[in-house]
Amino acid sequence: MKKLFVLPMVCGALLAGCGNKDNSVDILGQKCEKIATGERGDFLVKCPVIPELDAVRNAEKNAMFLSVVPTAEVIADVENVYIDVVPAGTVEGIEAVCYRFLGVNPNVDGETLYAVEVCEQ
Repeated sequence: MKKLFVLPMVCGALLAGCGNKDNSVDILGQKCEKIATGERGDFLVKCPVIPELDAVRNAEKNAMFLSVVPTAEVIADVENVYIDVVPAGTVEGIEAVCYRFLGVNPNVDGETLYAVEVCEQ
């Protein structure tokens, strides 16, 4: 039940500074580093673990990353939270920014859901 309460709160406050020129993004007040850009316009950010982000990455998996494939190093890193940011209009029919949080202990085999998607309203 706690996760259901946290997810809506996260949706409204996720991306506070997406256009920064210093290759970083502010998510829930945390400075996250852009570490990769996908071929479809999405980009991967690395964030420090805070309870709100940790709660999301531990929720039920419902997605995969769009076009950035997590490396073995990213998958093994439990000290940070990795988020595939999918800007509005990147995927046909989605008009809001979506965030795909790499789940804990992901199985990245091209078929299994391994991320938790949260979209802004």
